[in-house]
Amino acid sequence: MTPNDYAYLVYYWYGEPHPERIPEILATFRDCTWAHRPGRDLPMAGALLGFETLYPDKKETWRSEFPAVYRFAERATQTDKQSPAWNDYYIAQWFITRDDKCLDSLLDRVAEGGEVGFETRLSLENWSERCAPFRVNLERAKAARKECMIIQ
Repeated sequence: MTPNDYAYLVYYWYGEPHPERIPEILATFRDCTWAHRPGRDLPMAGALLGFETLYPDKKETWRSEFPAVYRFAERATQTDKQSPAWNDYYIAQWFITRDDKCLDSLLDRVAEGGEVGFETRLSLENWSERCAPFRVNLERAKAARKECMIIQ
């Protein structure tokens, strides 16, 4: 699988899921050199968690077939929480699941302020410009957060 094939699958997963291709994706995570470049580990871990969220009945099969991928993902999640790569972790997960918790995690990072908040804000702006569904859902998540603050 090429990087472009993978990016296409993740970007359009929610509207065009292909669960039969997940083993191919996991094999790519395990075998392809492009998948092991710096900065790709957390987004892949986010995608993996997204797949497990959508297909929990397959999780144990994948764990037994691709133990190296799971070790890789486990190591990735030990990355310093200040790393901007965590933004890509939550974004990859969101593209697969469309779960608002991913956006909430990103908004929490913005609220942290400092370099983490700045980098996260840039990432959100970038994805909002590139992807209308992301922008719409992010705005909805911001509004829900604001409403909760007003109610409290």
